[in-house]
Amino acid sequence: MKNVKRTLLFLLIALSMVLVSVIGASALQSNFGKVEIIDIRADLGAGGQFSALMFKPKTATPENPAPVVIASHGYLNNREMQDIVLVEMARRGIIVISIDRTGHGHSEVQTAHSSGMTQAVEYAHSLSFVDKTRIGVTGHSLGGMFVSATMAHYAGLERTAMLAVAVQAFSLGLIADAIPTNTQTQLIYNQLATLDDPVINEALANAMALNKVYAGLDVASNPTTVANNIGVNSIYGSIAARYDEFFFAQAGKFTHVNANDTTPDLSPNVANMARREWNPRDFLSSPNAAAFIKTAYPTFETEARNTVPLEGQPGYDPDLIDETRSNPVIQIPVELVVEGAFYTATGIKEFNYENPIDERAVVIYTPNEIHPWNHFSTTTARHTIEFFYAAFGLVEGYRYLAPTNQTWLMKEIFNLIGMIGFFLAIIPVAQLFLAIPFFAKAKIEPTEDLPPLKKPHHYIIFFGVGLALSIACGFLIRILTSANWFGTRFFPVDQYYPQPTTGYVALWAAGCGILILIVFLIQHLVYGRRNGQTIAHWGLKLQPGNIIKMLMLAVVVVSTTYLLLAFADFFFKTDFRIWSFMIRTFEAIKVDTAVRYMSIFIVFYFVNSVVINGGNRVKGMPEWLNIASCAIFNVFGIALIFAIQYGVFFRTGALWHSDMRLTYIVMFPIIPILIIAAIFSRKLYRETGSVWLPIFLNTILFTLITVAGTSTNFNYLLFR
Repeated sequence: MKNVKRTLLFLLIALSMVLVSVIGASALQSNFGKVEIIDIRADLGAGGQFSALMFKPKTATPENPAPVVIASHGYLNNREMQDIVLVEMARRGIIVISIDRTGHGHSEVQTAHSSGMTQAVEYAHSLSFVDKTRIGVTGHSLGGMFVSATMAHYAGLERTAMLAVAVQAFSLGLIADAIPTNTQTQLIYNQLATLDDPVINEALANAMALNKVYAGLDVASNPTTVANNIGVNSIYGSIAARYDEFFFAQAGKFTHVNANDTTPDLSPNVANMARREWNPRDFLSSPNAAAFIKTAYPTFETEARNTVPLEGQPGYDPDLIDETRSNPVIQIPVELVVEGAFYTATGIKEFNYENPIDERAVVIYTPNEIHPWNHFSTTTARHTIEFFYAAFGLVEGYRYLAPTNQTWLMKEIFNLIGMIGFFLAIIPVAQLFLAIPFFAKAKIEPTEDLPPLKKPHHYIIFFGVGLALSIACGFLIRILTSANWFGTRFFPVDQYYPQPTTGYVALWAAGCGILILIVFLIQHLVYGRRNGQTIAHWGLKLQPGNIIKMLMLAVVVVSTTYLLLAFADFFFKTDFRIWSFMIRTFEAIKVDTAVRYMSIFIVFYFVNSVVINGGNRVKGMPEWLNIASCAIFNVFGIALIFAIQYGVFFRTGALWHSDMRLTYIVMFPIIPILIIAAIFSRKLYRETGSVWLPIFLNTILFTLITVAGTSTNFNYLLFR
């Protein structure tokens, strides 16, 4: 009875945390009922289901239309990752539509311009409660690239129509000479805008109306350097983090080795293999930054030099000169670009919510952040708010909220509380089902713990082997996931294994499992048997029928716990997450894909459960310390690799392993997953006397979380 009461108490705590989470997160994202949350699942013209979240202030009506921002996440993420934009813009009266890019979240793989951003702009433009003169776009990482592409698309429509107006003006004799088709957009407009002719004025206004995007803010993506990719009166901002793993690095000096990659440069054209003089933290002094500023401020002062400086140019080094290699001229800012300043055709101007922008302008923000931190940053949130205040001004009926006045982070904390509650519910739910006779009959008594650690060499073996294996698994990440080693070449993406990152993470996990198993068996033969360790300690002994019951129980426990997520999503439109680690709902058609990946992940979770419960369960060591040791063994190597990667990056500005910049980011959530898996493994073993339940439960649970939260290259197949 005492155990039942304790189980129910823990379950009640877990459920209470979920309830607090969904109520708190829902209240904050809806601005306490002032914002309507709309889940969009529709075909927006791209030939398949397209998914988006709309945060619509209730003040936005056909009689009082509001500005709108279309937001896009980056590669492998989903619509909820744009919480900063969703929450902060909506509470300032701006409608936000955050899309699941094609092949991500609930959106199917389909042909869509800018991965769906253009379709979302057209959709927003069709809504009666949207101010069609104030449509903005923003996106992180690959989503930022689609900001550039979307703005270029609409700027192209505007420019083509303006050229037609120029032909019309020439035919009417309103301009003496035809305007060449290669004339910059702004110069075409400047000539046509001075004509005092009602027909031309109307045609020019119609041409400019084709550009439906007024403002664009890309985050963690190289901004455009082509003036024609920005509309006549468009506003473009770029958040370029000083420690971004992907973007903003630009060639400065040609050498035979890339400072960010030890692979020898054998290419005759080394433009993409050059040593990078301008790392992300130096972006404001780079040619790319200068070219971006010149899209709005053509007279921004620069000086020319060759990429490899020639004699007489700053930085000249005769040892770098190689006549066989290309050496183009680049334009370098005479003075640093001013961070956070709006550049216009006549120079820097100050704009804000009281004095919004009414001309073409560009701006660069440079927070001290890494790439994935942009969408979990109060600094990036502040820049986003500043930018759209300057672009749209203060929405009618709303009071000014300082950019530092932010609630999105508190909403994320409530999401985290729900995640903790979700994981806390797993063990008591399993305990309750284990009380049912059908499952209870599959339980056996746990075997006796292994002999205590008495001598110094016992501790050396226990902790030394555990940490050494963990470090080895950390270094295996690059070998088994990088395209320079195995990566997708060993595990190609296809219709049946359609997720580009899940495959190589599964490959790494299985490789670690095999390595650990080999060492574990050697340790058992050389040391374990002599010190009282038997195969019975491994917890593998169960009848086949009981193993099947453990599999059934794992399915039931995971399915039951996922009802909490379904409850959060259906009634409150929230989920459980923190930063890039998330638990999301998913379509049933993804289950078959998850099962295929489970067949690979189970190799790791099988070995991990056997080692944690059969090799690391030591008599005399406090249970909490024993579990903590196992959790540390699971993640120490990964954490060490991350520390080296980013330690080198912060110190030098160049990544330790440039070919691993995406993989290491993808594997950030692996650290909490493996800590939780270690805890579940020991707790469930103590309940059942068997390693099979933790094997099955960890495999099912964490594979589902992984598959539901990433991208796919193919639409999913269900049992075909």
